[in-house]
Amino acid sequence: MGAWRRQRRQNPIRLSDTRHPDRKVGGAMEANIYGDVLAVTCDDGTGHLIPLDAIASWGELLGCDTDAEAVAAIIRVRTNRSDPGVIDPATGRNAWTSAYEQVERDELADRQQTRMAALHPVLTASGALSPDGREETRRLLGLDAMPVMEDADGRLADTLAGVADRIAVTRDRFRRRSIDYLTDHRR
Repeated sequence: MGAWRRQRRQNPIRLSDTRHPDRKVGGAMEANIYGDVLAVTCDDGTGHLIPLDAIASWGELLGCDTDAEAVAAIIRVRTNRSDPGVIDPATGRNAWTSAYEQVERDELADRQQTRMAALHPVLTASGALSPDGREETRRLLGLDAMPVMEDADGRLADTLAGVADRIAVTRDRFRRRSIDYLTDHRR
């Protein structure tokens, strides 16, 4: 198990607000699946429509251990409007770039493309080498200093359990496709 997975288990992403650590942001009141979309209605009345593809990709990019943790991250970033957008206009780097680089590097290593993985750097927003691209992305999205709060609402977890297999398949497909452009020329 990678260091980033151990770190995520110790500090999972929660549905909480860092400005008000005693208050849950959008704690799930109701969660339903409609086709390929999760509909969450939060305690504060806000609603979120989250495609299962988004849950899968955010979960992979942020290194979430559970689908509920990925949903919590999506809701936190939306609620806090913490995605900074393009960080470096010259290169087009944004908060997600280092996480994509990490996914690509990990997938290359999993496919035993050791040399390609070694030549595929993961960089921070400033261009420095990063030991963990997922951690850099979480930091840039404001998800790094998460206070320990109770897990996502049980109803949300129960709803997601019903589509866990679909999300897992989508997550695997996302991971595989993340490096297809790097390996296609060898086929």
